[in-house]
Amino acid sequence: MDLRYLLAQLRRRAWVTALCLVATAAAAYLVQASIPARYQVQASLVLVPPSLTQDPGSNPFLSIGGLNPAADVLVRALNYSSFHEQVAPGGGTRTYDVARDTDASGPLLVVTASDVTAAGANDVLDTVVAQAPVSMKQLQVDIGVSNAAMIDVLEIARETEPTVDTKSQQRALLLVVGGGLGATLLGVGLLDRWLLSRTPRRRTPGRSAGTGSTPVPGAGPGPRPEPSRPKGTASAPADPRSKRRRVPPRPGGSSDETPVGGVAQLEELISQPSYGPVVPPADDSDATPFRGVKGTQ
Repeated sequence: MDLRYLLAQLRRRAWVTALCLVATAAAAYLVQASIPARYQVQASLVLVPPSLTQDPGSNPFLSIGGLNPAADVLVRALNYSSFHEQVAPGGGTRTYDVARDTDASGPLLVVTASDVTAAGANDVLDTVVAQAPVSMKQLQVDIGVSNAAMIDVLEIARETEPTVDTKSQQRALLLVVGGGLGATLLGVGLLDRWLLSRTPRRRTPGRSAGTGSTPVPGAGPGPRPEPSRPKGTASAPADPRSKRRRVPPRPGGSSDETPVGGVAQLEELISQPSYGPVVPPADDSDATPFRGVKGTQ
C-alpha cells in the first residue's frame, strides 16, 4: 500500500473524508477551548545573613556563601506545607514552585507562579513572595534563634509581564489532530474495501452461462453448424480423379499426368519396353492383376 493508493481511496470516498476532517477540526477546537493557555511569571529571592555576624558598615552579601543549607530548608517549607494547599490547591488552575537557582552559587531562590489569567499568576506570585520571609522567621523562632541573629529574605528581581505558556495546548492539539487523521485514513480504507467487495463484477462476453456470461454459438460441445450457402446453389460433387494415382512422367516424353486405368493402361505399359514387367502391389487388396495404378471402381 503506497501513497497513491491511499489518495485514490480518499478521492473515491470524498464525502466520508470530508466528514472525518470536519470532525477532527471540531474536536481540535473543543480541545483548545477546554485547555486554555497559561500565564507564567517569576521572581528571584535571596537570603541575607543577620547583622550580628557582620562588622559595622560591612557588605552583607559578602557573607551569603554559607546560607545554602538555610535556602534548602526554606524551599522545602514553601513547597511542602499547608501553605501550598491554601494558595494552589490540587485540581485548581493556580500553581507555583520554589526552587534553588542552579545558575548561582549563593542562596538564591526562584519562585514561578502560573494561572489561566495574568492577574491570577501575579496574585499567586505576590502571595508566595510575601510568605517567604514569614516562613523563614517561623523556622528560626521554632529553634530559638534571637531576632538579632535571624536570616532575612529579600526580593531582588521580578518579571514585569507574565509570559504565555501554550505547551499544554500544543500537546493536546497534536494528539487530537494526529489521532483524527489516523482514524480518517483507517476508516476510509476499511469502508472503501467493504464497498468494493459488495460491488458486483462485470460479466465478460464469450464465457459459458455457468460463469455468468452469455454463451457463444458453436463454442460448446457438439457438432458445429455448417456455414450457410446462398439459396439456389448446390454443392459441387467431389472429383473422382482426385483419388487416382499420378503416373510418373515418361523419360524424354511429355509431362502429361492424366491418369488412365484398366486395359488401356496395361497396353500402354506393354508397348513401352523401358518400363519392364508390371508388378501389382502386394498390399493393395482391391487392385486387379492387370491394373498398373489404382483407379476408380
